[in-house]
Amino acid sequence: MNANGNTCPRQLPLLAAALMVLSLSALDSSAAILVQADSGIGALRPATMAPATSAQYAAQLKLAADDALEIFVIREGWYRIAKAQMVAAGFDPGTNAKQLSLFCQGVEQPIVVNTAGKDFQANDTVEFYGLGLDTPATGARTYWLRAGKGTGKRFATGTGGSAAALTGSVPFTYQRIDRSVWVPQLLDTGDGENFFGPVITPDPVSQELTVAHHDAAAATDATLEATIRGGTENIDHLVRVELNGQLVGVATVPNTQQLTFTYAVSHNLLASGANTLTLTALNGWDDISTLAVARLTYRHLLVADDGLLEVDLPAGRQVTIRGYPNGTIRALDVTDPLAPQALAVTVAADAGSFKATLSTPGSAGARTVLVFSANRVLAPSALQVNQPSGWTSRANQVRADLVIVTNRAFADAAASLRAARVAQGLETVVVDVDDIYDEMNFGVRSPEAMRRFLAATRDWKKAPGSVILLGDASIDPRNYLEMGAFDFVPTKLVPTLYLKTAADGWLTDFDNDGVEDIPIGRLPARTAGEAAALVARVTARDSGAPAGDWSKTAVMIADVPETWDFPAAASALAAQLPADMRPFTKSISIGATATPRNDIVAALNSGSLIVDYIGHASTEIWSSNVFNSNDAMSLTNGQRQPFVLAMTCLNAYFHDLFTHSLAEALMSAPNGGAIAVWSSSTLTEPEPQFAMNQELYLHLFDPHVTIGQAIIAAKKATTALDVRQSWNLIGDPTLHLVR
Repeated sequence: MNANGNTCPRQLPLLAAALMVLSLSALDSSAAILVQADSGIGALRPATMAPATSAQYAAQLKLAADDALEIFVIREGWYRIAKAQMVAAGFDPGTNAKQLSLFCQGVEQPIVVNTAGKDFQANDTVEFYGLGLDTPATGARTYWLRAGKGTGKRFATGTGGSAAALTGSVPFTYQRIDRSVWVPQLLDTGDGENFFGPVITPDPVSQELTVAHHDAAAATDATLEATIRGGTENIDHLVRVELNGQLVGVATVPNTQQLTFTYAVSHNLLASGANTLTLTALNGWDDISTLAVARLTYRHLLVADDGLLEVDLPAGRQVTIRGYPNGTIRALDVTDPLAPQALAVTVAADAGSFKATLSTPGSAGARTVLVFSANRVLAPSALQVNQPSGWTSRANQVRADLVIVTNRAFADAAASLRAARVAQGLETVVVDVDDIYDEMNFGVRSPEAMRRFLAATRDWKKAPGSVILLGDASIDPRNYLEMGAFDFVPTKLVPTLYLKTAADGWLTDFDNDGVEDIPIGRLPARTAGEAAALVARVTARDSGAPAGDWSKTAVMIADVPETWDFPAAASALAAQLPADMRPFTKSISIGATATPRNDIVAALNSGSLIVDYIGHASTEIWSSNVFNSNDAMSLTNGQRQPFVLAMTCLNAYFHDLFTHSLAEALMSAPNGGAIAVWSSSTLTEPEPQFAMNQELYLHLFDPHVTIGQAIIAAKKATTALDVRQSWNLIGDPTLHLVR
């Protein structure tokens, strides 16, 4: 990246390291999420969903098609919901408590129903065990409450094991995961997070690890684990690790690897409450890394922390846990979080507090036991009444030329778009993205659910020929950075050579060749007003074919030929234009004009059918900032809007929070701009871009071919996977450029 912001892929091995430093140092770590268990929870629990069986998916389809209350759980614990809360959320469970049933991942869950009389009344409650999630898309697991379906499964108290007493202390793990910096250049995280914790530099950075009721006299050491991710290439990161001011070791992390280091720590070093972990880079100012996870496992006395203790205990043992503030105490075996069991518990007064005695079930192995008093009962993070849907279960009845996947926040705009496309003769359906999560992923947000759904549309009575995503996506679906919750219709982040980035085409790339199998485009709205404006833009062409000289004009813009002959490529493409367009072609060579910005703005303001830019770029700019997003927003070409082909890098990095990509700016310009933009969300070389551009021209001017269909044909002209995956259409794939 030069001083003007111009990006050249041929220089990217060095650029990648520079971007890494920028990513790690530029963000405000005060806006971050801390993932940690509540006090007293010391057993590591499943952070993601286990693979589901076909029976679970079948059960979920029935849930999604029926009246139900969706209960969102982000923390582990015991939950209570009153009937009045259910009704306020829009779900009436009726008065027959025996008919209430609860499901998670298609599996019926045991519940406790508390009623004051025979009927289920407003102040009566349902209680259950819940466990959150931790994925890039969500922190919430969804539980489904229904009335009149299911077996009405209730908790039955287990018998426990033998009476051999367990005394002393037990292992307890405190885990802390901070997510404060977004690092898309790390490519080996798979479907996991690209958010990391505090940045480690020669300036020491510290975070607190919480310890409670530790056994200072324990015969064995505690264990400190630090998972560190290198942030810069071509260096061994040397990190000094201290706990409470005492050196415990020096971690060595080559390049951008992620490694976990384990250190023995005396229990005498631990303090009740906050314990300070300090990390310092020792290899100069190029030594930049991050802390991904910190974990401290110590011996915890058999004493509750603020009325709760969850630990792993040996099977078949009797255990007494002290320190409860009240005598209303429950015990659960939650070894299998989808099959919790109630355990018999004996409660007794104990020197101003209460103690609970129970026996763990089984005869071998470990059991995860949760024992809590009434003060630790939780309320769900949110309740939502299910809108019944059955897109998958009634697949043989659905017909569609076009599927619009949207968020209910944009329902009005989606309805307008549907009406316009139906008027054109396209059978069109609007699908709420929440229905997709409900049917395909048990109510849990994920782009994978969208892909499974779109694959299933091929079994519809009439399989759709195009997909429009109406709503924006975000690098930060969980709003870690507190910049806004804009992940209305998720995209998929895929690894390319230099960064993980948005690939809308992945959602319909069912054979994993990098090319979408159903044409797909996005209208990236963040507000209802933006959605309405984008729909108005793409439907304005419906009244007829473009007319006038502008509709035969192509604007070919070539960058300075410093690393590749962009002007020659532009000339070759101009020769492929239809014969009736060639006399109207405008060519702008940035290196051959003293006023490139003025020339580009004037050409775009005059109106054109095609604008083809070939050269260097970044998210908001062309070339050395000769044209940028601000210029795009100021265009005055009215309805004479071109299809912009940006054969360059990053112009379609639409899911960013820190910038307004050039593709988005061209589509949101209030007095002009583009009718559609096709460009990349990553960095790639020009050769495969040019091959794809040439092939596009062979199809684009056929009145029987949509731009979405032309794009699929164009992508097949290159084998460069990064190019295939990263080119996103910001616009409507059903658009015919000519008629």
